[in-house]
Amino acid sequence: MASIRKRTWKNKSGTHICYEINYVIDGKQYRKSGYKSLIEAQLDLPNVILDNSSDIKFSILANDYLNRHCELNCKPSTKALYENYLKVNLAEIKAKKAREIKRRDIETLILFLKGKGLSNKTINGIITFVQAVLNYGVDNSFLKENPIAKFKKLPQTKPTVHFLNEIQIKVFLKLAKEYSTMYYSFFATALFTGMRRGELLGLEWSDIDFKRGKISVNKQIYKGVKQSTKTNKERIIDISENLLEILKEYKIKNTTFSKLVFHNKSGGPLHPYNMEQWYFHPLIRRCNEILDEENQIKRLRFHDLRHTYATYLLSNGVPVKYVQEQLGHATARMTLDTYASVMPSVKFEALDLLKRLQKNEVIEHKLSTKD
Repeated sequence: MASIRKRTWKNKSGTHICYEINYVIDGKQYRKSGYKSLIEAQLDLPNVILDNSSDIKFSILANDYLNRHCELNCKPSTKALYENYLKVNLAEIKAKKAREIKRRDIETLILFLKGKGLSNKTINGIITFVQAVLNYGVDNSFLKENPIAKFKKLPQTKPTVHFLNEIQIKVFLKLAKEYSTMYYSFFATALFTGMRRGELLGLEWSDIDFKRGKISVNKQIYKGVKQSTKTNKERIIDISENLLEILKEYKIKNTTFSKLVFHNKSGGPLHPYNMEQWYFHPLIRRCNEILDEENQIKRLRFHDLRHTYATYLLSNGVPVKYVQEQLGHATARMTLDTYASVMPSVKFEALDLLKRLQKNEVIEHKLSTKD
């Protein structure tokens, strides 16, 4: 319970006014004064309560975490994701006092989220957010401990990687070229570089080195706002000769002045939803009208163009380390975990190598026996 009181007093120097915050926490009364205006006291009221309350609700603590920690340390996309978690998925614990949240509450929450049909991956993301909020409470002395600091995540099945085969790629690009010069260049760049959607939307002409055949990936666009890449790191991508020619031709034909490579009619960034709904998905449907039954594209997201790039390179023996660097994965392990299922040739080559090694050992054994 908190209130703001106006205090007035007189002394030899005249009449004085200040505002005072009065609040009761855990049955104990607190007071903080010295505010020169009512607005100043009102603005500081939430901080005063947070600094002294052990009965802070999870929703209040979560909003403080979002508005302070995330505002300073997280990307807008990450903060937006967390805000959506709090708004949509955490009704079960929002009204609870943060210090009273137990493991059983999280288990109940998980059962509730599973009942909504959420995947284990999404649920794990939500639990990670809850853990982060409670850790924030501990770090700022709002809580003594995080009761779910060691809560185990749910097992996650590896998502199936979908990609285009060579026949599908040829038809896809052929139709894209007939459809739009810009979108042909956009989809070709996605296929031949593995760049993420946001990175493509943020690509500028100054990022392309036509002489050396390189693209500098140093930003992305999320909801129309420029921000750093997903990993917060810049990477350099090699451009194949055919993509280099596509981009050169597109640059010559492009009549809209914009520093962005791919842009709308006014030169601003493309809207990702419009791009997918009005161009990408209709193009896939058009492909299926031409492709035979064996090569029908049954399921494909825009992100699967990135999978197509990686799959094609790895299945043709390109070193994992090179593919990892091109994709911007944090580790080669991440690349292997994602694309191991599309690298069967590596398994057979390895077994064949061991088979030859064994034969050599047999030959050496026979030779040593003769001696």
